[in-house]
Amino acid sequence: MNSAQTFHDRVVAATPGGDLLDQCLQCGTCSGSCPSAADMDYTPRKIFAMIKAGLEDEVLSSNTPWFCVSCYMCMARCPQQIPVTDFMYTLKQMAIQANHYEQRA
Repeated sequence: MNSAQTFHDRVVAATPGGDLLDQCLQCGTCSGSCPSAADMDYTPRKIFAMIKAGLEDEVLSSNTPWFCVSCYMCMARCPQQIPVTDFMYTLKQMAIQANHYEQRA
């Protein structure tokens, strides 16, 4: 890993189709389509803005990726065809690697 890479760069590189993140219009369609959005710390739209802002600890400590039920409604409805669910998988992996995940019994 290149230490000069930003959090945004690492998330984009680790996600299939990650380069589409920069096409996000912040329209909120993903969040409005998400059946779990009410239980999330931050909606998917907000998570994308936080990634762009470099808020790594906040994103990786969030429950948002863990509440994603992988229904793909966000992806089916996204006008930019952003792989929202794939980003959630990436964030889960990154959270585990950064020890932002607590295994619960």
